[in-house]
Amino acid sequence: MVRAGLVTGLVATLLTACGPAPTPQAQVPDPGDCLNAVAIDQIEGAIARCDAVVAAHPLDPRPLNDRALLLSLAHRQGAACQDTAKAAALLARGGPGESVDPTMAMEIRGRAASCRALLASPAAARSPITNPPAGP
Repeated sequence: MVRAGLVTGLVATLLTACGPAPTPQAQVPDPGDCLNAVAIDQIEGAIARCDAVVAAHPLDPRPLNDRALLLSLAHRQGAACQDTAKAAALLARGGPGESVDPTMAMEIRGRAASCRALLASPAAARSPITNPPAGP
């Protein structure tokens, strides 16, 4: 009985030791990781994962655009518009965003225009979507 446990433990140790060593590259999320395996009933978890992607790529508009979509799905339009404005500013400035495909650039610019129109409307000041009540 003890011998079988030792053999099982030894096999488990050898199997985990033979696995690939984590590389520093594997620890940095890819700019496109925000929308991987998103489930609408777990949107807050997806936003939290996307926060890490945005933090890892602060000069890339793609993760900001993806997080804006997630925030919009979570009915947090004000925060979504903030991310969209940042993404549009990064596009205008150039840099890593130069690798953004033209369709995504058009999406970011279109969403930014919609946000400006939405936030400029008189109803936006009263809306819980664009102006949520302060937390406790």
